[in-house]
Amino acid sequence: MKKNLILSLLLLLPAFMMQSCLHNQEDKFDEVSSQRLKEYLQKAKNVLTSAEYGWLFEIFPKNTQEYGGYAFICKFDEMTATITAEPLPGTNAPSGTDECYYKLGTEDGPILIFDTYSPIMHYFAEGTDKVYQAYGGDTEYVIDEITDDVIKVHGARSKNKYYLYRLTVPADEYLAARSEFESAYLDRTDGFYTSITGTINGEAFEGEFLTSRQMEYTVGDATGLSTKAFVYTDEGIRLYSAITIGGVKIREFKYNFDDHSYTAIDEDGKEYPLEGSIPQWVFNYDEWVGSYEFYISSTSNTKVISTMDVELVPVADRSVLLMKGVNPNYDLTLNYNKAENFLELQPQLIGKPLANGNVVLLAGWANGPGFLHYGLYTTTTASGMKTYWSEADQMFKWVDNGKWGSYKMNAYILYVFNAKTRVGQISLSGEQGAYAINGAARIYAMHGLKRK
Repeated sequence: MKKNLILSLLLLLPAFMMQSCLHNQEDKFDEVSSQRLKEYLQKAKNVLTSAEYGWLFEIFPKNTQEYGGYAFICKFDEMTATITAEPLPGTNAPSGTDECYYKLGTEDGPILIFDTYSPIMHYFAEGTDKVYQAYGGDTEYVIDEITDDVIKVHGARSKNKYYLYRLTVPADEYLAARSEFESAYLDRTDGFYTSITGTINGEAFEGEFLTSRQMEYTVGDATGLSTKAFVYTDEGIRLYSAITIGGVKIREFKYNFDDHSYTAIDEDGKEYPLEGSIPQWVFNYDEWVGSYEFYISSTSNTKVISTMDVELVPVADRSVLLMKGVNPNYDLTLNYNKAENFLELQPQLIGKPLANGNVVLLAGWANGPGFLHYGLYTTTTASGMKTYWSEADQMFKWVDNGKWGSYKMNAYILYVFNAKTRVGQISLSGEQGAYAINGAARIYAMHGLKRK
């Protein structure tokens, strides 16, 4: 019995020795790995804090990048980051400069965390009344690669890939130059040269830079359009990620205001000339500008038609047209569908808030006995009525745009809202009466829009 016990222990001894050896190796490996990570984070901090003017951090919120990219400037010291940014989307977007604490940690690898609240830095990640799920932004960024002039990261939540570029000029100087470029690019009195064509290394390329900060493009013999988000720089446009044309990767396009040409720049800094032109939709949009007669019914007797003299006025980026003349205190906004060349009147806030803080909203309405879902209203901004040309009537008529689910819109109603709560239809007397359209709280029917 004793002999068998000794034999068993002798047989187990190599296993114990191997386990001890492996344990020592793992401890040593963990120690080396931990030390390397510590050194990597220290390098990251040294690089981040070494930039005299800070870093240009181009952020594309949401994993689909559907909002395009926005320029943030982050200047780091040992504990805090000073944040500024270009004008951000949304009516209550923050502006100016603020500060927050940051830290470098090891969650899922080396990570940069903006860990105290910054109205600017956290804007895309926080919820708002209108965008309750925020813009799908990040507050934590995993560090992928560090060089002296460029840092590559990706969002811990969105997984989007981002770049930080060392600034060579003060933040306010860069942001001013960026804004100047964007304004000039989108507000051209001699043309809106947002189409781009040419060849790179023998492969054809064409695209268009949309006001939504998306580029639609095709390369070579590809069928159908691809889409890539972009951000405005101080000299042109930079894509979210590179596209391959003629065997080279392109992310940047410089724009030349003198001859409306573009210069594509590949990853090695080599330049390729491309042509700029005005897309057809711009000419179509400009044709809408002018004087019209707006035919509506202001009473429940929709056979009685009132005529209002209105003007359709353009805006700089050609995304909408303003309808002036429906009320002396405000304009209505008509969205422009460039793909199909029609206008849409959608639910919208109008005028200034009332004295008590409530707001007036033009809501979509289903009006008429026997009409599907009669009496329902909607504030959904995608819904609305759109124009179509009637050859018989020689005017643009209105029809539901098909975006109110199973419901159909054929009219509009002016409601007062307290935040998200509907107070009721506007009164036609007193302060609220100033919001009436043709003396009424309702447009019972939309008959047409006829050019003078």
